[in-house]
Amino acid sequence: MKKMLCIMMYGWVAASVWAQNIDGVAAVVNSEVITFSEIKEELGDLELDLRSKFTGALLVEKVKEARRNALEKLVNDRLIVQAFHKKGYFLSDKVIDERLNRIIEQKYSGNLSSLVKEINQQGLNLEEFRRTLGDGIIIHAMRSKHVYEKIRARTKEVTQEEVNNEKQLWINELRGEAYIKFHF
Repeated sequence: MKKMLCIMMYGWVAASVWAQNIDGVAAVVNSEVITFSEIKEELGDLELDLRSKFTGALLVEKVKEARRNALEKLVNDRLIVQAFHKKGYFLSDKVIDERLNRIIEQKYSGNLSSLVKEINQQGLNLEEFRRTLGDGIIIHAMRSKHVYEKIRARTKEVTQEEVNNEKQLWINELRGEAYIKFHF
């Protein structure tokens, strides 16, 4: 009975944290924290979309699955960025600036203030956006490098499934070397 009560209380507290938008630690990856607000940001409008399509127990299950998937993606992304730095690689500001300028030109017609206004509405400042942009560049480069190294020696055409399998094997390898603790 006590165990069931504790589980119910834990579920209520976890739901309250999400409902009240209280930030807290969702997971720790090596020494880096992933917060509930990062999961919410990763979800974007997906949770709202789910709420418009589902109700009851199915909605609860779909939302849990979406949050779990968002957290898994954040954990994997952190592991990849950490592996990049652990290998002694460096991403120059010039690379980030070039990508930022392409985004400003393509999406905002060259208007930096429009970008700043949009990212501020998302609760970010320009430096945080640059850091996120840099992490995205690192993640893409590390995945490409790793998969390319693993499959370049093959003489036959490589399928997308094989590429995905290589990516997952690599993530599993990174996870095996990491300290990961989930807090919910």
